[in-house]
Amino acid sequence: MEELLGHLQSGPARVVSLGLLRSASHPSQHNGSVDETNSTSEGSECGGCAPSLRRIAIAKQILAEATSAFSPSLSIHLAKSDKQRNTGALGPLMAMIESETEADRLRCCLETLAFLLLDKANRKVVNELRGLDLIMRVFQRASDPNVQISALDALHSLVKSEDADKERLWAHPQKQLVLGMAKPKLGAGQLCEVLCLLRKMSFRTIGNELELLEPGLLAVLSNLLAPTLPHPVLLKALKVLRYCAECAGNDHLNSWHLIVFKLVPLLRDSVVCEATLNVLLPLSEHMAFKNLFMAAGAIPPLLALLLHPVKSVAVTATCVISCLSDVGLSREQLCQEPALVALMRTLQHNRQHVDVNIGILYTLNRLAGAKPVVVATMHRHNAPQLLLRLLQRWSDEDLVLAALQLLETVGAPASVDASTSSSATTTAAPTPRPTQQADVVLAGVEAAEVQQASGSSDQAAAGPRDVASSSPSPASSCTASSLDTLSLTSSAASSASCSSTSASVPMSSAAASASAAAARAEAADNLKASLQRGMVHVSSRASLLAAAGYAPADASVIIENMA
Repeated sequence: MEELLGHLQSGPARVVSLGLLRSASHPSQHNGSVDETNSTSEGSECGGCAPSLRRIAIAKQILAEATSAFSPSLSIHLAKSDKQRNTGALGPLMAMIESETEADRLRCCLETLAFLLLDKANRKVVNELRGLDLIMRVFQRASDPNVQISALDALHSLVKSEDADKERLWAHPQKQLVLGMAKPKLGAGQLCEVLCLLRKMSFRTIGNELELLEPGLLAVLSNLLAPTLPHPVLLKALKVLRYCAECAGNDHLNSWHLIVFKLVPLLRDSVVCEATLNVLLPLSEHMAFKNLFMAAGAIPPLLALLLHPVKSVAVTATCVISCLSDVGLSREQLCQEPALVALMRTLQHNRQHVDVNIGILYTLNRLAGAKPVVVATMHRHNAPQLLLRLLQRWSDEDLVLAALQLLETVGAPASVDASTSSSATTTAAPTPRPTQQADVVLAGVEAAEVQQASGSSDQAAAGPRDVASSSPSPASSCTASSLDTLSLTSSAASSASCSSTSASVPMSSAAASASAAAARAEAADNLKASLQRGMVHVSSRASLLAAAGYAPADASVIIENMA
C-alpha cells in the first residue's frame, strides 16, 4: 500500500473534491476483453498522469480520515481469527465503509478500496477481513446505482486475479445481488460498465478453454436482447454471450433456448447482426442446438445474410448454415426447395466473396448426398447449368474443386436417344426435344472440366456457345425465359416457350434427328481435339462419350478412330 501511495509528492495532501474520484478512476470509458487494461488516449504520454495523481491524492485523503477515526488493530467480526493484527489502513477503511451512510462519501471509499486492491498483498488482507461479505452488505443497503457500480468495481478488483476468488464469489448466498446489477433500466453507459465487469468475473480458464462459473448469467443476458435497447448495450451483451457460447454444452438448455429465440430478430439489425452471428456460430456446432435453430426461425434470416456486402458477415452466416446442414430438423429445412433456391441464388449473384461460394457448394454437396429429393430439386432449377457458369466465372482452385464434386454428385441432365423423337412427334407443331439442349449443356459441362484442368478459361467459356451454334433448331434463336429466383435458363422450359411463339415453323422428325446427330458429332470433335492436345486423360474418354449420348458400340468406334 505504501508503494501505491508513494508516488505522491511529499507535503500536505491537497484538498480535492471527492466527486472527482469517479471521473478519474472508473473504467466505464474503456472497452476490452477479459484481460485488457486501461490505456490513455493515443499519442498522449501523460494523458493519464493528472487523473492518477488525483486518484492517489483522494485515496490518501480518505485513508487519513479512516485511520484517524478507526483503529488499525482489529479483533472484531470482520477478521477470520480472534487474534489481533495490525491491518494498516485497510482495516480502518473497511470499518469506514461499514459505517458510512452518505452516498458520495461511500462511493469514494469503495473506489479507494478498489484502487488499493490492485496490490496482491492488499487483496490477501482484505480476503482475511471478509471483504467479500462487506461488499455484499453494501449491495444490500445501497440504492444509489452509482454506489452499487462502485461496489461492483471493488468486487471486480478483489476477485479478478484468482479463479478461486471468482468461485468464492459465485458460491456466495447473496450472488443474486451482483447479477441484479444488469438491469435494462440503467443508463446505457452504466449498463455497459456493469456488463464489462460481470464478464471479467464470470469465467475461468482451464487449459485453453473458458468455463462459465455462473450459469445464472444467461438468464440475465436474455433480458438484455431486446431490439429496442441501445446498440452499445446490445453489443456488450452479445460480447458476453459469445464467451458463454464458446463454453456452452448440454447444461442449461432452457436458458439457451430463450436466448436463441431472442437472437433471431437481431439478425435483421445491420449494426448487431455480425455480433449475433458470432454467438450463433459456436452454438451451431453442438448437437443439442441443431433443432433449436429451425424452431427459432433462424434459417431464413441466415440465408438472407449470405449476400451481405460485408465479407465477415456473409462468411460467418455461411459457416453457421454449413454446421446446420449435418443433421436434425435444420437440415430438413435446408433440404426444402425455398432454402435450396436461396443457396443457388447466392451462387449466381455473389461475385465478391469466393469463400461464401465455396462454403455453399460443399453445403449443397452434403445435402444432395443426404437427401435424393435435393438432387431432383436442383435439376428442376438447372443446377448443372449454374455450376457450368460458375466454373467459367471463377478461377479459384478450391471453388473449382467444390463445383466439380457437386457436379459429380448431382449429375448432368439425362440424354434421350434420338430414335425416340419420331414416335413423340404426333402434333402439327411439335415441341423441340429438350434432349438437344441437354446434350449442349452436358457438352459444355465436360468442356468446362477439360478447360479447368488445362488452366484455360477462354476455351471453357467458348465451349457451350460453339456447340449451341451448331444446332439448327428455331428454339436456339429464342430468348430463354428466366426463373424468378435464379434467372437461369431451363432447357425444356425455353424450348416450350420458344415453340409456342414459333408454331409456324414446326420441326420435323428428320430435322430433330439431324440436329441431335450434329450436336453429338460436335461433342465428339471437341473431345477428339482435347485428346490430341493432351487435355483429357485417355482413361476417361469412354465415360465422356457415354455422357455425350453415344451408345457403347458407337463410342468404341469413335475411340478406335481417335487412336
